[in-house]
Amino acid sequence: MVLKHRLITAVFGIPLLISLIYFGSIPLLIAVLAVFFLGLKEFIHMTENAGYFPLKMSMYIGGFLLIGESYIYKGEHGIFAIFIVFMLLIINLVLLNKISLVTMAVSLLGVIYLSFLKYILLLRDLPNGFLLIFMAFLLTWMVDTGAYFSGRYFGSRKLAPSISPNKTQEGAIGGIIVTMLTAVILHFTLIPIGVLNAIILGLLISILGQIGDLFESLLKRSANVKDSGNLLPGHGGVLDRFDSILFTVPITYYFISILKIF
Repeated sequence: MVLKHRLITAVFGIPLLISLIYFGSIPLLIAVLAVFFLGLKEFIHMTENAGYFPLKMSMYIGGFLLIGESYIYKGEHGIFAIFIVFMLLIINLVLLNKISLVTMAVSLLGVIYLSFLKYILLLRDLPNGFLLIFMAFLLTWMVDTGAYFSGRYFGSRKLAPSISPNKTQEGAIGGIIVTMLTAVILHFTLIPIGVLNAIILGLLISILGQIGDLFESLLKRSANVKDSGNLLPGHGGVLDRFDSILFTVPITYYFISILKIF
């Protein structure tokens, strides 16, 4: 039944995702804001289950501000936007008349973490942006696929048993190898970024993708929940699907833009 739900979600979700990335502009912005809203809602729910009291309204406003800045100013005023978000949280905390460093830390973590979605917009604005996002998403999915099958057939040594008992070191290595090979194949077939660049990017995405997965597992374990939500049949919540993307799209953006590959 779970596999059936996963297939149904994929059949409808993947074409929609490709269409949004292709058209970019306002449709992609709306989609990113929607994912941010739903993902932050799940984050807040998990942190409340863990016994924390995040500053909800300031987090939503701050996240929309960070993503909006990326769409309008292309990240040129990102530091100033983060400063405003920080001040919003401080003001909210003071108005509650209950100073708590934990509340501040959890709130700031949530809004910065989910606002990493802004890099989808920034990556789309680069030359060959559509193909770059497609590559980042595909390589991220290959991390999960390679790790799953490698862990299933060869896994014996636990990777992080206190965080995610089912993940193995063999699975992690398999995810890295499959992702790097896929990146090289994409270089020769879809988006030529250079063989060495493809290998390095594949390595970075495979490592950060698995870190992103483990980080979300840590959040869920802290909240004592199996999934971040139940929005997507067979896939759990929004964070369950975008946990790795939140880490892999930013590194793809910086890798391509800093090295000026295009």
